[in-house]
Amino acid sequence: MIGYKYMTSVKTVVKSNDIETTADKAYSNAGLISTDGYNTKSKFLNEQLTAHNFSGTALFIDNSTIKFQKPYANQDYLYKLPNTINTMFPNDAVTFIVNLVLINKLIASDSLNTNEKISAFNIDNSYGDTSLKSFLNQADSVYKTGSFTLNSKEKSMSIFTYNKYCQKIISSISTQSYQKTIEKHINKVIGLSSFGTYANYKHSMNVAKLYETKKKQVQYDSEVQTNDDTIVATPLSFAIFMKSLMHNDFGLTGHRLQGILDVFKNGKGNVYVNYNKNHEYLVSSFDTKGQNGYVLMGNYSLTTSFENFVYKALGQDTVKGK
Repeated sequence: MIGYKYMTSVKTVVKSNDIETTADKAYSNAGLISTDGYNTKSKFLNEQLTAHNFSGTALFIDNSTIKFQKPYANQDYLYKLPNTINTMFPNDAVTFIVNLVLINKLIASDSLNTNEKISAFNIDNSYGDTSLKSFLNQADSVYKTGSFTLNSKEKSMSIFTYNKYCQKIISSISTQSYQKTIEKHINKVIGLSSFGTYANYKHSMNVAKLYETKKKQVQYDSEVQTNDDTIVATPLSFAIFMKSLMHNDFGLTGHRLQGILDVFKNGKGNVYVNYNKNHEYLVSSFDTKGQNGYVLMGNYSLTTSFENFVYKALGQDTVKGK
């Protein structure tokens, strides 16, 4: 059981004939657009996810209550294993925010000093005198623009690379493995399971395989390798993590918690954690208390046109073509 003191389930899975009556309020609260020919917003998105062969799970929460939770397509196309509400998806953006929480926890416990040079953690020597404080302050630009400023010059840095550096910092301080550090500072604190490293869960029947995409189709015969330190989560376990973060159940100081949330906030104050790269998909939104929102997680990268359709449907800004 994963953190059910944080979320209440109305229905475990909403069946197709229950969608309109059960899920529409949650969809409407999320700002989902309607369209001609559909009398409910929930029915619109559900049918479009199905029509576009979306592979993943959708979760909508209203007032800390699960209003809609539905899996689509397969977690393993080779063996035709369908996604379920218990399927865990690897995602670098989830790994990114977990790393920010862990590093700030280690700073709060005086295990890390923000004036320390990150080159001391066996990170690329080209970073030279970059301090841990500067490294953390640039999480925002890494997440939003894929850039990192070094010696007054902007260079590219992916979320995946930033995660690798974070994990080197964490492992250099902690005497435990990365997974054990997550269990100690996150899972045990809020009673969370179905949340941790791919290495810890990869032999589970509930971990999704990642797949290539070409045009509008998932390439079922093109499985992609997952990094062992990538975090895997169900949409529900991620939603519980986010609500716990916003309630500061991890014991961060106020300005450190705010610094993490500011990376993901939009102009309206909601927190968006989105990712559509490396054959992983996540689009999510939470209000400031983590009580209302949605999570769509999948095991392939959406085409830009479908990605923009989902963003538009959910009231988020669209993205430029890749």
